Amino acid sequence: MSPAVNYAKEKRRATTGIVASVIVLALSVSIGLAGWFFFLDAAAQAIKAQKNEQWFDPWEKGTQKQNSYKCWNMTGLSEEFAVDFKETYHYYFAFDSSWNPVIVKMKGDLEESYQPYVDAVYVEGMEFPAPRMLRGVAAPVEDEIREFAVEGLNALFDGQVISEDTFEELMGVSFLDTTRKPMGNGDFSVGAGFGMFGAVFGIVGIICLTINIKRRKNIGLAQQRETESMRQAAAWQNTAYEDGRYWDSGEPEGEARGQRLNEYGYTGSASEGYVNSSGVKLVPVRKSNMFLGILGAVGGSLLGVGLWLLISFTGFIAGFAGFVMLKCALKGYEKFSGRLDKKGAVISLVIAAFMVFFANQLEYVIALCRAFMEWDASLDTIRYVIVNFEKLMTETKSWGGFYMNLVIGYGLSIWSSYKVILDILSFKEGKL
Repeated sequence: MSPAVNYAKEKRRATTGIVASVIVLALSVSIGLAGWFFFLDAAAQAIKAQKNEQWFDPWEKGTQKQNSYKCWNMTGLSEEFAVDFKETYHYYFAFDSSWNPVIVKMKGDLEESYQPYVDAVYVEGMEFPAPRMLRGVAAPVEDEIREFAVEGLNALFDGQVISEDTFEELMGVSFLDTTRKPMGNGDFSVGAGFGMFGAVFGIVGIICLTINIKRRKNIGLAQQRETESMRQAAAWQNTAYEDGRYWDSGEPEGEARGQRLNEYGYTGSASEGYVNSSGVKLVPVRKSNMFLGILGAVGGSLLGVGLWLLISFTGFIAGFAGFVMLKCALKGYEKFSGRLDKKGAVISLVIAAFMVFFANQLEYVIALCRAFMEWDASLDTIRYVIVNFEKLMTETKSWGGFYMNLVIGYGLSIWSSYKVILDILSFKEGKL
């Protein structure tokens, strides 16, 4: 066999990779179990806290960890005086039987059952309905909410009944947030963090294990192919193959046959092909796996997407990243599929072209998220931006910049990759 390939050494490397992958998987399981433990502990703390109730005190500072529900007996409810930018959370004044107001945050539109409490505030002569308990947690009043509350309360009573200076004295420092539950001393984020790390390690472990098992298998197949290729080459040149050497099958038995190496013997390896002294080349053709190749092309092109975003954050149009997307897509397809043929090259080109559009769109999604995170830094804000992307782009008049960035990005990508694109269109195996 070819001295260029040490199959025993390659098999040992693949076996080491398999063992390392199993260790990573075991580590991912351990981290995942730790995350599950913290999650269960946080759930137990939350259940314990939600069994307790205390009356809401507007002058008590709201903290992240609260050990009981805060309750308020409402007999009247104003119309909303503020709403968040997503129009999800609404702010009201809730009054007790002595007309003492507190700020209340609720999710979505008011249910019909709240209407009698609204009428009690706005309809003259309307009697207060039976008290209704509101439950939630204490949350600090932010500056923007304070401004809207001062304006809303003065409008409700048709006069200057409160100001920024007297707000804390009359309304306190906290409002009742009915959209949240007390979670006690538990922290779900710790469990979620461990779970995320465990999932990442698990995915890495599975990918590495799959690659190394496939690699170990391919080494054995390559060794078999090389042996068979050598036997075929020997047969074509009227030779025999024994013990890793070519011999002239026409030599007489005995010492003469064991002394002279056939001059027509092939040199090379299974991966590079075999060439005889006349320049005849024998290349074993490997079958490609299109499904794995597509996964590899997508994964490779995502590296280019990351580069696109990194460059765009510096204020430049990241068209050059299109070249990286295409090259990484081709390399990823070849690595995962086992062979880059013309079909795989064209698929990689299509994937890279789509990824340019995806990277440009993701750039604007991130820009919108960064803008709206100033008001509400949460996963819900990210979901809101993704779901309402077209509407927000229209409202912010960003479509012009989006398409201009896209055209320039495609132009620079084609300019930097035209040689690779031409090589794909006039595909020759081994050239890319």
